[in-house]
Amino acid sequence: MQFKNRFEKLVEEYLTAMDIFGVFEHKVVVMISHWDNTKAPEKDFKEILETFGENDITNINLICYSENSDTSILSNRMYLAASNMKNESLNISDTDFFLKFNFGAIKLKMQKHFTKYEKEADELYKQFENLSLIEDIEQNEKDEFYHMLLVSFKEELQLLLEKTEKLLFKEMVESDYYFFYLKAQKNNFRLSEKLYEVISTKMSFSLFDQTDPRNLIKKCPFCQEIWFKVEGCDGTTSCGEVPVDKKNDIFSTNPFKYSIKRTDGVLKWFRQDFSLLMNKVRDKQDENKNEVKKAKPEKKGCGQRIVWKNLPKLPDQLILELFKVNSMEDVKNIIKGKEEFKKMSDEGRNKIDSTFYD
Repeated sequence: MQFKNRFEKLVEEYLTAMDIFGVFEHKVVVMISHWDNTKAPEKDFKEILETFGENDITNINLICYSENSDTSILSNRMYLAASNMKNESLNISDTDFFLKFNFGAIKLKMQKHFTKYEKEADELYKQFENLSLIEDIEQNEKDEFYHMLLVSFKEELQLLLEKTEKLLFKEMVESDYYFFYLKAQKNNFRLSEKLYEVISTKMSFSLFDQTDPRNLIKKCPFCQEIWFKVEGCDGTTSCGEVPVDKKNDIFSTNPFKYSIKRTDGVLKWFRQDFSLLMNKVRDKQDENKNEVKKAKPEKKGCGQRIVWKNLPKLPDQLILELFKVNSMEDVKNIIKGKEEFKKMSDEGRNKIDSTFYD
């Protein structure tokens, strides 16, 4: 195994390899290469043994070496490790060996795919973290820029996970072993949370505060209709809850003023030209105008799919004008318990279309 600063990774590699050897684990000598990468060899060696011990792995034969190691000393240590083992016969049937070896080989292959995924995910995180340090964004648009980074990061991680799933799929099905895929899912969540912790300190409001009007009032990026969410989740819906034909769906369009693109392997941000998007929207709306009216003539909205939590907030000043107040705190007070909000909620429920459309 190669020396890594995260010692638990060494344990994972060891346990994966032991699936091949099974009951003969006590006959294994573990050799850790690239030992010259450690800055505190004695301290690291002790901590590696402790990490193995925490996983109930004791009496392990461990040899550390590097390219600069004396070959005679290294070979002597290998001989001593093997010669001090108890003399015994190792009996294993061809069938058992075949099954163990194949399963172990499959896990090793899956481990390599996961390691590659993990490396790419960590690199992706670093790039987005660097983008969050950019200062030349207009002050009144920083919230939207940071929100875009969080949404884009999750989307990039999901694409990476799907790519990894394809690589793991055959082995997962053959071995009925889904550990590495589930671990990748968990890592996606961990990295998303980590980036949010970094970026949330730069934003003027919390994206998870369900009492904040900036999370409750959003604008459709396609038709510009403004919506007030009185109840429901923050997931996928359609503008006005009007059914739209899939051929007219332009859901994948980024709703933010800013976006990112990869140039020579590096992520860079840019400001979007919304005039092109709006022309596309108007063309699509003209195509299915009659269909939308037929579905629900009195309802507003273009019917395009949107993810509520991924929509950028409205400008603070516009929200204040809508509520005819002077501060965001006044808007919050209205939402928290005023009669006006209750009235809006009741009106919103009454307007919900419960008709089933074929």
